[in-house]
Amino acid sequence: MFTDIVGYSALMSRDEETALRVVGKNAAIHKQLINHFEGTLLKELGDGVLAYFESPTNAVHCAAALHAAVQNEAFSLRIGIHQGEIMMQGGDIFGDGVNIASRIEALAEPGQTLISTNVLQSIQNKPGISTQKIGERHIKGFAEPMTLYSVVSGREVPALATALEQPAAQPVGGRARMRVFGLLGIAAVIVTLIVLLRPFEEDASPPAISERVPEDQNIAVLPLFNLDDTQEDQAYFSRGMTNEIIDELTKIRSFLVASFSSIIRYENYPTMDKSLRDIAAELGVRYLVAGSTQIYSENDSFTLSIELIEPEESLQRIWHQKYTESMRDIVRIQSGIARNIAQSLNIELSDAELRDLGTLNTVSGEATRLLYEAESEFAKLNGAGFNRAIELLKQALDLDPNYAQAHTFMAWTYNQSGLTFYQDAINRPTRQTTTLFNQHAERALELDPLSSDLYMVRANFRLNHTGRLVDARNDVDRALKINSWPRIPTKYCVCTASTIYLLLGDLARAKELVEITSRVDPGNVFIDTEKAMIHLTEGRMTQAQSSMKVALTKTPIPFLNFLTGLTFYHDHQYQEALNYFLRAYHTEGRPIPHAVAYLANTHRQLGNASDALAFQKELEDRMAEGEHHLHYIFAMMKMAAGEHDEALDLLETAQAQQESALAYFLNLDPIFKPLYQDPRFIAIRSKMQFQQ
Repeated sequence: MFTDIVGYSALMSRDEETALRVVGKNAAIHKQLINHFEGTLLKELGDGVLAYFESPTNAVHCAAALHAAVQNEAFSLRIGIHQGEIMMQGGDIFGDGVNIASRIEALAEPGQTLISTNVLQSIQNKPGISTQKIGERHIKGFAEPMTLYSVVSGREVPALATALEQPAAQPVGGRARMRVFGLLGIAAVIVTLIVLLRPFEEDASPPAISERVPEDQNIAVLPLFNLDDTQEDQAYFSRGMTNEIIDELTKIRSFLVASFSSIIRYENYPTMDKSLRDIAAELGVRYLVAGSTQIYSENDSFTLSIELIEPEESLQRIWHQKYTESMRDIVRIQSGIARNIAQSLNIELSDAELRDLGTLNTVSGEATRLLYEAESEFAKLNGAGFNRAIELLKQALDLDPNYAQAHTFMAWTYNQSGLTFYQDAINRPTRQTTTLFNQHAERALELDPLSSDLYMVRANFRLNHTGRLVDARNDVDRALKINSWPRIPTKYCVCTASTIYLLLGDLARAKELVEITSRVDPGNVFIDTEKAMIHLTEGRMTQAQSSMKVALTKTPIPFLNFLTGLTFYHDHQYQEALNYFLRAYHTEGRPIPHAVAYLANTHRQLGNASDALAFQKELEDRMAEGEHHLHYIFAMMKMAAGEHDEALDLLETAQAQQESALAYFLNLDPIFKPLYQDPRFIAIRSKMQFQQ
């Protein structure tokens, strides 16, 4: 059972205090009624709930009782019910049954319960229930339409207290049967009470975001220190475990955790000229988690020493533990650390928090280790790192084909590795990237249909590879509405959200997202980049240059040097622009094509015709050798030369071939502004769902 409140996003944006009271009231009603009708509440999701019923009749009666219970409240519910095959693992549910229930719910009106034919067949002739046929509806992700029915009446209860005094409607199975969460493929009824504002409708207003964090964060996990400094290739393990411990801690809502990108600058803190008290003050936290790791390859084990410290209290050690364990126990230990820290700080965990901490991403410790290593390779942001990450993820998925986190990261890696932003990007056409991406994105969605990460990853893919901006925005809105993150998303580039709103011309929304995420995740380099692109759009070049220089201090990769050069080029500071474009160009391997094109443009502006032609010839040779995604790059050079018709020819070809990052540059690079009123350019943008 999912619950969200009709109009909750709008209410939160207007009156956060009232919205939080509504959420509390709604949660209390659902907990009591789900229990009364023999359901199991599996997970709370912000203003929503996910529950499971074994009895279709109980599910329908519970839905009616919920509608009745909120009749006199300031909100209403949208409910969808489906009965089908699901999988249950660790107290969570997955599979098509969940997906269909979620999508049926999205078709319901506020105050309405919709059910599938499967449910109808199970409740026919049950006393007290009547239904009305709605007709066939297309369910997203399924080829054949489904016939849906509206529940006209059920065991409606005028007040919650009355509902709790009545016996459950035809209980089936009882509580004992709810304990078989280890079984896979059992038939179950899922009631989805999601009160989303139609997340896939193009005219739906974007949801508000509550960052749910004050200015000061009160706990930070310092990067675990790799004890074996003779094995530099083991550093990935320390980083990966640090990141996962942070993720586990953020499941506990009683304290706030500094993001990984905020703490990574302290990776060598034992050798830094800073005290732990200084580090805590810089991070604005009260507690620090610190420790060390070492891998023993000969017997597939590791040692982890970890402690919780309060620096202001004379470096008081609140809790300490040393583990020497087999690699297969990584996941269990990470979850246990979070629980031990909570216990040490006298934090009483809620049932939902205990359930979240008890839900393991995978049962394979080796698959977890491989994911750590893949994340480290990906962080190199070049073709070699992407290829290595893909190979490691394949190994992880061979060990655990149901590892949703690995499928999502594989989809992200295929998505990013096909972008020409990166040094030695993998050269493949969009159709091949699409096939590879979909294979893992669809599997991740089957395994974890309530993953905000997956929707954000798919939004980035739709932006960069299909160029369909409204579809991408809908995925962003879906991710933010589900809000399965303990905090604002950072792992899969939250810049995707602000970028898409910026490209669609909603500057206010883009700024709002950047402002929130810059407070939550100040170390994220792409937030600085996003600030720069907003300034570039506004024509505030000095501010754009400042933001890009900050980004370069964090990650001086070729693409960020190129973007910095772009801010100087459009400020007519061509010599300074040339310096940054040359930094992007003079790197190992094949230079990113954007830098080559703008070197030609800058030399043209400086009157160096022969140099401009030389760089243009370099790109012509690369295209002749079979490199993809270059037509819009050539269009950039044609625009600088004033050859607008030729540029439009190239852009039409680029759009037809869905060249990577076309939508990004077409709407952000000021070089295309002279085309904005041209009918051919408008037609190209329309195919990208750009709203004129």
